Amino acid sequence: MPARIVAHLPEGPAVESWVADGDSCLVGRAAHCTLVLRHPSVSREHLLIESQPTWRVANRSNKNGTQLDGRPVDSAPLTSHHWLQLGDVTCEFQPCGQSGLDAARASQRQRQQHSTAIGEELAARFDKAGGVEGVSPDLLDATLQAVIQLAECERGFLLLRDGDGWRVAAQHDAPAGNPGPGLQEFSGSHTAIRLACERGEPVVINDARGDPRTRRQASVLEAGIRSLLALPLQGPSGVVAALYVDRRELGHPLTEFDVGLAAAFAERAAVWLAARDAMSLLKQLPRWESGDAEAA
Repeated sequence: MPARIVAHLPEGPAVESWVADGDSCLVGRAAHCTLVLRHPSVSREHLLIESQPTWRVANRSNKNGTQLDGRPVDSAPLTSHHWLQLGDVTCEFQPCGQSGLDAARASQRQRQQHSTAIGEELAARFDKAGGVEGVSPDLLDATLQAVIQLAECERGFLLLRDGDGWRVAAQHDAPAGNPGPGLQEFSGSHTAIRLACERGEPVVINDARGDPRTRRQASVLEAGIRSLLALPLQGPSGVVAALYVDRRELGHPLTEFDVGLAAAFAERAAVWLAARDAMSLLKQLPRWESGDAEAA
């Protein structure tokens, strides 16, 4: 019977792996592992999960050991839903039928195809509206809604740099029914935005109420935020904007696959905004006429 393994890292998106019946899954920090966990508490080859023919976990040579449902193990059967602890990383093991594995693979293909289709549609709208002149609030709002949908979140904000602060260029709150650009102030996690911009990379928090960086934030508590994703939009001279999405239900964790889909839209929006800003600067430069050159 196939199995699903989801690794929950202290920071960053969850890492998901589906293992077919008869296959094995080497979990560790090394690049050759089946499930690569880039965390210092995880050994290069931490543990092996394999079916022989039933599922078992075998601890490899590592310093931090492995716990199965809270108890240390060297080798043990995996008979149902289990939790594995690898240093500071928690892994969820769940057997599933072949139909579950096929459905998961089909879902990823469909989401990837859907992402490509939305991206092509937005690019066509951008070109039809006049290129850099077409970076309108409607286009930014459509980009934000695509990220919300692909990350399976409930609400989001697209923020533009405004001096030392931020300006809401687009926002969408599905439960409240408030789509549209610039309707309210940013009410997401300011900490997530700050970290994303400082690091220049996505910030994912899958349990905002338990994470030490956000669990005491008024914005997190008041909005009931459980999971969130903040993406910096990089221009030639730094961060020009940020995309932020979150949800109020825990649901399944935000994974590397989810972040990859969202990041593709963030990169496209960053290119559009950087081009628009560059064109705006060009228009502010003094114009030289042929007569000016002759006079000089």
